Amino acid sequence: MIIENAFLKLPELLIIRDYGRFRDTFEATIVHLFASAVLMELNSRNVPRPFEYVHIEKPYHIPRRKDGSPIRADLFVDLSGAVPRIQDGPLAHYGARAKNWIEVKAFLSSARRGSTPTKTKNAGKILRDLLRLCVLPGANLYSRYLLIVFSGDPSGSIALQRANRRKREWLYSLLTEGYTDNFKLNLKEEPRELTKAVGPGFIRSPELQLGLKLRTMMFEPKGINSPEVNKPSLPFFWGYLVRIRCFQITISDLDIQFGDEPGQVQRPDTEQFPAIQKEILSRMKG
Repeated sequence: MIIENAFLKLPELLIIRDYGRFRDTFEATIVHLFASAVLMELNSRNVPRPFEYVHIEKPYHIPRRKDGSPIRADLFVDLSGAVPRIQDGPLAHYGARAKNWIEVKAFLSSARRGSTPTKTKNAGKILRDLLRLCVLPGANLYSRYLLIVFSGDPSGSIALQRANRRKREWLYSLLTEGYTDNFKLNLKEEPRELTKAVGPGFIRSPELQLGLKLRTMMFEPKGINSPEVNKPSLPFFWGYLVRIRCFQITISDLDIQFGDEPGQVQRPDTEQFPAIQKEILSRMKG
């Protein structure tokens, strides 16, 4: 499992960087580090020309924006030429796919000037990327991954609770290691600030319901609050690799289900999928 193995390399790659300059780190740095980890994994398998399989800022196969610019994924890994029979061989029974779309969300300490997004807005940005991963790759058997990295405890960057102190269970399910089958979100229950971060068009029409089945891998530092540990000046990192196994989206009068479990593939309605894709994209743009 090349993507998962690359994820396990991230803590070392993050820690060994020159953190005298860490405060200038941006989300793009995490994208490049993860791409490097994938290349390291391919090199370890003696895959010829591994750089041919890893693409940063890969355009999704959908119509371009009105200004002619494409909508891009943070990272795309095509293993069809690197791993023999990955799609129809034994590895397929473990969920392996040849084509892998990856979006990255990084919440890092930074020296950037200007206002800092609120925790509620950051939660909306995560939901936005989840929706992108569901609809933009199309109704195809591709792996859909969301990589989330924090340079501190996640509770310091995203609103895990609502104003009434009720947990956002959908966020907790993303950040819980293992398999989750009960991710459920009704956008009408979320505040305006979160909804706007998903897309301005959702403010006028927030009737979106999302159900997901997920698998999450994670790395978290342990024991850093122990009194025996000297507090280092450099940051620790929390990381989560979330794979979308199945999804159900209900918006307006449209409803689709898509499942990509080994032996249990469920393809959505071929007419409804483009309609939902168009509807979600239009609301994201406002």
